[in-house]
Amino acid sequence: MNFLRWPALLCALSPSVEAAEGGVDFNREIRPILTRHCTACHGGVKAAGGISFLSREQALANGESGQPAFVPGKPKASEMLRRIRSTDPDEVMPKPKHGPPLPAAEADRIERWISQGAEWKNHWAFENPVEPPEPQVSNPAWPAVPLD
Repeated sequence: MNFLRWPALLCALSPSVEAAEGGVDFNREIRPILTRHCTACHGGVKAAGGISFLSREQALANGESGQPAFVPGKPKASEMLRRIRSTDPDEVMPKPKHGPPLPAAEADRIERWISQGAEWKNHWAFENPVEPPEPQVSNPAWPAVPLD
């Protein structure tokens, strides 16, 4: 393997400009939280309370409480955030028997995501690849092939 090509790979894998500017990226920041803390009970056929986090449509559907898990742009109206921040053992998510409460930083990230419109993206494996922009190089003669 030509290790001189690694900088191009690292550029392709680096966080998006939006994420660098304070925007919350669903696939990089929110999906892992949901997977780690929520989908064991709220995923697939296990749609506890009528809520599943496997698709946006399922997450926006009204649960047994009559409320959707989140309301894009309105964190205070989002049942998910209310339950994450609750101290009532009957209301808090995740339930104490299923694990510890979410760290404050993760709850804050979910709140920012909801405030920013709760953009939902497909899993990366279902997205078409996008060619990254060519990086600026100090010596234009250096790249031998487009991957460089």
